[in-house]
Amino acid sequence: MNNKMLKRSPDGKILITFISLTEDTITITYEENLEFLTFMDFYVSKLAGARELKSWSVKNPGKTLLDKVIAGDIAYAILVYENGIDVWMERMKERQMNAEELVQFVQSATLKYHHPVGTKLKAYHDGWTQLGRDYYYSLLKMVQGIKGNTPYGM
Repeated sequence: MNNKMLKRSPDGKILITFISLTEDTITITYEENLEFLTFMDFYVSKLAGARELKSWSVKNPGKTLLDKVIAGDIAYAILVYENGIDVWMERMKERQMNAEELVQFVQSATLKYHHPVGTKLKAYHDGWTQLGRDYYYSLLKMVQGIKGNTPYGM
């Protein structure tokens, strides 16, 4: 990733090749899968934590991150990335501005699937919008289908 954004579709979705896999897909090239594998290494692995992954890999030689994570981990990482990438990029741009540019700067990026900071939530609510919840479940179903139907046991 190296501070590089993932390629996104016009509606802001990432991992287009991965998401377009179907149960009829028999093979996928390394090049077609590279963006997904990089996403797994750079983002999904952070959900488990470095120590946990190290301990797990020592106890499970020959297994990969794909053996460790569940479909929900992958779906959640995609949701979080797509939810916040515009805000993250705007903040990075803002940090690089000089004082004159900062005076004129107006924040415009918002979280895609989460209520804005400062929104009053009911007790025990997590802030995800219904759109975000629905999207997560569609991602989860899609990732479960891919993991269950690939010959290489993804």
